[in-house]
Amino acid sequence: MHCPFRFQVGGQSWTKTLRRVGQSTGVLIGLMLWSGQVATAQSPTSERGTTPAVEVPEELRTALKGLDQAASQENLPSVLQYYGLDFTDGDGLNRDTLSGILSSFWTRYQNLSYSTSILSATETPQGWVLETKLHLEGTEISEDRSLRLQSEIRARQTWQNNQLVRQETLAERNTITSGDTPPTLSIRLPETVKVNEQFNFDVIIEEPVKEDLVLGAIVDEPINLDRYKSPTIADFQPLASGGIFKIGQAPSLPDNRWISAVVIRKGGITLVTQRLRILAN
Repeated sequence: MHCPFRFQVGGQSWTKTLRRVGQSTGVLIGLMLWSGQVATAQSPTSERGTTPAVEVPEELRTALKGLDQAASQENLPSVLQYYGLDFTDGDGLNRDTLSGILSSFWTRYQNLSYSTSILSATETPQGWVLETKLHLEGTEISEDRSLRLQSEIRARQTWQNNQLVRQETLAERNTITSGDTPPTLSIRLPETVKVNEQFNFDVIIEEPVKEDLVLGAIVDEPINLDRYKSPTIADFQPLASGGIFKIGQAPSLPDNRWISAVVIRKGGITLVTQRLRILAN
């Protein structure tokens, strides 16, 4: 599994870490595909602190728990048995590509903690459609630095005969940090826009910049399998203000894109990637 981003910063000591940040982002698609499914049939907590039940068949609930257990054990054959042979994903993945991505992801991150909630469940003539929300944290440690991952992904999944046959990602934000004091970023980006619509992408550095040298870059690219095989080179520029402020233009056709911001300062690196869905009028 190759990384979707290859960061090059000439003469900077962060180059190696940035490359690993990009590789970690690349394997997030594998995380999205299995962790979003391994819910134990939890429901979102209400304002009163109670957990209302989501009506799903006991067989489906058992399948979810079995997938949870198999994924926790990093047992790839057991995980794949919960996927239909014709499994498809909105980003172009299938059952075979999923297998390779999972192997890569489990090699890099071995101390993941995740919590998945079922937001809704709808019965159809063919099976069930679930909407889930995943919160995940993990750490990758190498000989020189560690990368800390936080991810939130909302997805729509179609289950038939207790197997997952289709998934579509509805919203996604991944944050990877490295260093003792990485910059804290506040991101303002819509989850969806219409074709040809303008949108704002604001990246605000919460800590005072003062006299520090701060570098920043934005990467905007489509979400497809080619992005994993052909890394993108980010163009870093010094930031004169406390963030990055851009106006984007949605393409003329519906699409899914990754919009990423990377900020480097003396104390560390922060990378935030958010999915932007371009919808038809």
